[in-house]
Amino acid sequence: MVVPDAPQDARFHDNPLVTGHPGVRFYAGAPLVTPDGHQLGSFCIISYDARSKFTNEDAQRLGDFAALAIDELEWRLDRIRLGTQLQASTRIVSELKHATSLLRVHEAVTDLAIHPLSVTEYLDGLGPLLHESVQVDLLSLRLPEPDGEVRWTIPPAVTDQPLPLPSTDYPARPLFMDAFAGIQRVPGSLQGSGSGPVAWFPLVTRSGEPALLTVVRLERRPWQREERTLLQATAHAVQAVLNRQQESRGRESAFPAGPLAPGYRGTHDEAVRARPASSLMNEAELAATADLGSSAVGLASGRFNFRDVEFHLVQRCVRVGQQQVDLTRQEGQLFEILMSHPEVVVPRRLLERSLGREDSDSTALVNVHMSHLRRKLRGLSDRVTISTERGWGYVLQEVQNAVPE
Repeated sequence: MVVPDAPQDARFHDNPLVTGHPGVRFYAGAPLVTPDGHQLGSFCIISYDARSKFTNEDAQRLGDFAALAIDELEWRLDRIRLGTQLQASTRIVSELKHATSLLRVHEAVTDLAIHPLSVTEYLDGLGPLLHESVQVDLLSLRLPEPDGEVRWTIPPAVTDQPLPLPSTDYPARPLFMDAFAGIQRVPGSLQGSGSGPVAWFPLVTRSGEPALLTVVRLERRPWQREERTLLQATAHAVQAVLNRQQESRGRESAFPAGPLAPGYRGTHDEAVRARPASSLMNEAELAATADLGSSAVGLASGRFNFRDVEFHLVQRCVRVGQQQVDLTRQEGQLFEILMSHPEVVVPRRLLERSLGREDSDSTALVNVHMSHLRRKLRGLSDRVTISTERGWGYVLQEVQNAVPE
C-alpha cells in the first residue's frame, strides 16, 4: 500500500499520526507474511514530506526488505526452537547418565553384600557409594539390644544426634518423606542441620525382632523415583548382610574356636600349606614384594599391562582402548599389586600391609576397596576380572570363555 500524501487521503487525513506528532505525509508498506500464511504486520517507510512518485522498482525493493525481515524472524524462531530441543536433549542425556550411574551403584551395592562383611563394615562401604550417587548423608540401622545402633555419616555435626523417627517406631512398609523439617519426632538439633528427605525401611532379625534402617539426606531435594528404587534395593541388601551375620554368630556358638570353626581366619602359613603352590603367592614371593608389589618393568615404564587392561601408575588410572577410569590412592595401591602379579592369588596380608593397616578393620577396608575396583574394571573390560579366593586373598585373572577382540 502506498499513500503519496496522507492529509489529502480520505482514509488517513484525520489520523492522529497525520494531524499530530510525528506528522506523517508519505507512507508505503509491504505485508509481513510467514511461510505458513500468518500475517504479522507490515514493513513500512514514512516521510514527513509528500511524494508523488513511487515506482515499481521502489515497490519491489520494499517487498524485498519485507522478505528479509520475515527471514530474520524465521531464523530467530528456528534458533529458539533449536535451543529448546537442545535443552530437552541435554536433560534427557543427563537423566540417562544418572539412571546408568544408579544402575551401576545398584550393582555395586549387591556386589558388596556378597563379601563376608559385618553390618558395620557393610554400612561403612555402602555410605560413600550412596553419598556419591544420591547424596545420602547418614545411614542408621537400629537393632534390638544388645546390638543397639549402627551408624554411618558424612557430616560430623550429626554423628551423635538422635535420628528422625516415623509416626510408629517400626513402620510396616518402606516410608519416604520429602522433608523432615515438619516431622514432630525430629530432634531440633538435626532439623538445624537441614530439612532434606528421609526414608525408613523396616527390617527383621532372624529371631523375629524388628529392626529399622534410616536414610537421611540433608540437601533440600525430594527423593526421585530411581533413587527410591535404589534405596529399596539397598535395604534388601542390608537385610541379607544382617541375616548372614546372625547366621554366622549362630554357627560359631555351636563350634569350638579353632581351624574348624565357621568364620575362622587362620594364619597365612596355614593358607599357604592348604593351597596349590602354583596359584598362591608363596613366602619367598611375599618377601620379595616388600616394595608393595611393584614389578621392575612396571616401575620403569610407569605402566602395567594385562590382556587388554593398562594401569598407569603416575596418573593412577585404568585404561582399556579409549576408555578410562580414575582410581583413588588406596585403590591404586591395591591394583598395582594385582597387576604386578596377574593370575596369582595375592594374600590379604600383603594387601592390608600396602594400605598401612594390619588391624581388625583392615580386612573390611580391603574388601570394600576391592569391591569398588571390581565394579570399575567391569565397566571397562569383559576379559579381565578380580576374583575372591575366600580365606586367602584376591587374584587378577582372565574371565573364562572371554572372546578376545
